[in-house]
Amino acid sequence: MKKIFTFFISSFMILNLAACSSNNDDYALEFFSALDNTLELNSGHIQGTFTSNNEDASKIKFDLQLNQKDNLQLALDLDLEAGDNSEDNFLNFYIRDNKTYLNSYGTTSQSLLENLGINGSEKLSVYNPFLNYTDDELKALFTRSSKNGNNYSFTIDGSLISSYLDSMGSVTIEDATLDATIEDNYITSLTLGISGLQDVETQQVIIDVTIECTLDQINSLDTVTYPADLENY
Repeated sequence: MKKIFTFFISSFMILNLAACSSNNDDYALEFFSALDNTLELNSGHIQGTFTSNNEDASKIKFDLQLNQKDNLQLALDLDLEAGDNSEDNFLNFYIRDNKTYLNSYGTTSQSLLENLGINGSEKLSVYNPFLNYTDDELKALFTRSSKNGNNYSFTIDGSLISSYLDSMGSVTIEDATLDATIEDNYITSLTLGISGLQDVETQQVIIDVTIECTLDQINSLDTVTYPADLENY
């Protein structure tokens, strides 16, 4: 489950460069400061989409409510679109009172939170992969930076992402960009886009992924909304 949180929160990074103010390496440091701060939030509401734009186009819509001011409360709802088919609420996952509740395609179940190795009285530990980077290393991740008010745009070094995704060299990222809105040192919206190729045996697979997220009710979400029939799972 921690990997899911890390995926949804940390994946926040990359899409089209907007021409605004002049290039400035300090914008990168402002972004990573906000990223670190956002990963430490006590509560919030995150909505977004993960879209694969290749031949088998698909989209996952996610809605996450999180409150970890006291005991952990969480509600994650996922909708799926693939081709002409769509499935609303194809997966729902909830945490309340140190229990977990799962609804997968209508099949419901519940368990204990401790079975996931999570202590409900402690904050979730979300891994920040950039925490040990120096300022110079963080700046080197972006080949271009710009800012217009609270809106930041970055072009990311594709070769660095390629090696991060696969050190064996089978992935080639041709375009990687990030747009983010930062308010009070928190990321409130982010659009991530990555495109390139991956060598799979004798074929090349197109990589074309977009992630869009918005974050609101930062540290002010006091109550997570649950289904009325949760205890019957």
